[in-house]
Amino acid sequence: MPKAIKVPYSKGEIIFEEARLQVLSPFNQIYKRISAATGVSQGLISKIVKDGQAAEEVGTKIRTPGKQRIRKNGFVHVDDFDMGVIRRKVHEFYSAKKEIPTIKKLLETLKTEINYTGQRETLRKLLYKLGFRFKKN
Repeated sequence: MPKAIKVPYSKGEIIFEEARLQVLSPFNQIYKRISAATGVSQGLISKIVKDGQAAEEVGTKIRTPGKQRIRKNGFVHVDDFDMGVIRRKVHEFYSAKKEIPTIKKLLETLKTEINYTGQRETLRKLLYKLGFRFKKN
């Protein structure tokens, strides 16, 4: 059980036990006491307690949200010089090689000749930024 849910639930169990044994004075505001002890809202406390009781009846664990993963940006920053090189390579395909450049062919050429480190989709975005548009044959 994750700590964010385990702490309020365990403190809630302690306060419920105190209420059952009549150890401390006013127990009519149990969720308010748990909220004050943990720093979590009363609504969340009641939801956690309800989920915890349901999980105990069934014999399962309390469900928690999934892990938040850090997503990579995925875009290689290219300076103006490299943008010019990419533009010249596209024009070279048309003039010198006399063939239509595809992203796959262009990517292979750029990786071997100028050590381009980006991927196919990044190159496509750069070409679009340079003003090139692709058409189906």
